[in-house]
Amino acid sequence: MLSNWQKRFEKIPGFTFCMRHAELIRYIVVGGATTCVNFAVWFMLSRVLFADLYARNEALWLMVFNWIAWAAAVIFAFFMNDRFVFRARSSGVALLLRFASFVLLRLGSGVLENTLPSLLVLHLSFYDLIAKVLVSVLIILLNYLFTKFITFRKRRKVPMPDQTPAVSDSEEPSQPS
Repeated sequence: MLSNWQKRFEKIPGFTFCMRHAELIRYIVVGGATTCVNFAVWFMLSRVLFADLYARNEALWLMVFNWIAWAAAVIFAFFMNDRFVFRARSSGVALLLRFASFVLLRLGSGVLENTLPSLLVLHLSFYDLIAKVLVSVLIILLNYLFTKFITFRKRRKVPMPDQTPAVSDSEEPSQPS
């Protein structure tokens, strides 16, 4: 059932699409913010705080700073996805299990995120920022699939064996004879 304000906004082009795909839109926004966190941490480390180290051995420090930026981005992404994108609002053990799943899956994509830019820079002579952008696009796509279908998948509630299923309105209860 649509609320009063939704009925008014239904006439705006694209509103229905946005309502149908709200989760994906939220994921894209959070993914963009996560990428900004990743880039900001990496940029601060490689260009501001440790620029002299980075200049001396670019490939090594690219990997080190990528891992640090990755860790900051993963922590940010988990809580944003939990609260805002998938609205899981996990707590206690469920939060820890989701976080463990999230981190393990992100470790897999993190390995790609941290090896591919170095390979592109060292072996294919890519400019480091171009390599980082290209790999980031791939990682965003992979992470969406992992997050939606594994970490935050909707779990069906299965009735316990000792519970009787609820009788629907269309079924009539049997009469004792």
